[in-house]
Amino acid sequence: MATNALHAMLMAALVVAAAFVVGYVAFDLEAGVLPSEPPPDASFRFAHDPAADALVVTHYGGDNLDADRVLVVDGAFEPIGNFSAGANVSAGDAATLRGVDANDTVYVLWVTDDGEYRTLASWNAQGNASDGSDVDDASTATGDPSEGRPSTASFLLRIE
Repeated sequence: MATNALHAMLMAALVVAAAFVVGYVAFDLEAGVLPSEPPPDASFRFAHDPAADALVVTHYGGDNLDADRVLVVDGAFEPIGNFSAGANVSAGDAATLRGVDANDTVYVLWVTDDGEYRTLASWNAQGNASDGSDVDDASTATGDPSEGRPSTASFLLRIE
């Protein structure tokens, strides 16, 4: 009889220990996967001038953004411009990017408190822009009603 009680206590201790380990691992993984801070709600418009190889990125509306936390990068994630007009990026502020041609992709990124990057908007010359922003580019005006409509693009890039 004492042996059965000892086995029951050992099994209960093992179940509690296993639950603790599984809970710790699950919550630790969740903390590393889920973003700790949601990106701000902001929209951008892109106006490309193929003749000048220039792209104007304009904050069209939504939240005011801390200028130090907004990056404008190319497809290789190299910085190519910024909104350096002040401490905040607000509706109407624009960045003019020189040297942007028909083969380029441009991302507007938000840097979280954890140093992670979130895509606020993206553009490429084929007429795709994320976040519902408008694409102003004569090269996309082909008469196809689906041409130049927004598409969604997102990614998670973490540099440690």
